[in-house]
Amino acid sequence: MFEFVTARELFELVQVGSEIEKDQLEYVELDGWVRTNRNNGSVGFIELNDGTYFKNVQLVYNKGDESYDVCASLNTGDAINAYGVFKITEKIVKMYGVDCRADVYDDNYSTYDS
Repeated sequence: MFEFVTARELFELVQVGSEIEKDQLEYVELDGWVRTNRNNGSVGFIELNDGTYFKNVQLVYNKGDESYDVCASLNTGDAINAYGVFKITEKIVKMYGVDCRADVYDDNYSTYDS
């Protein structure tokens, strides 16, 4: 089951959370805005910011993921709801296997069918 969290909660967990707390949080859900989206064809990286913390959460998506096409088509400023597996690598908060099939809004607040 996915647990809704904020970027601040994730970074505070990394900084002061116990190993037990870190191990218990596996699947997370985040809402936020795309700051950058880099895609090299086989793997892509989205920097997501939800406004609760000055650092971004990095979302990682791969060519084999169901939502690869949706994730690869996201632009700076798009508001998204993302699901994924929470990982900590070198004090960087990341989500792997990101699923962006949820609501992606355009400027007119119309929902894309993704």
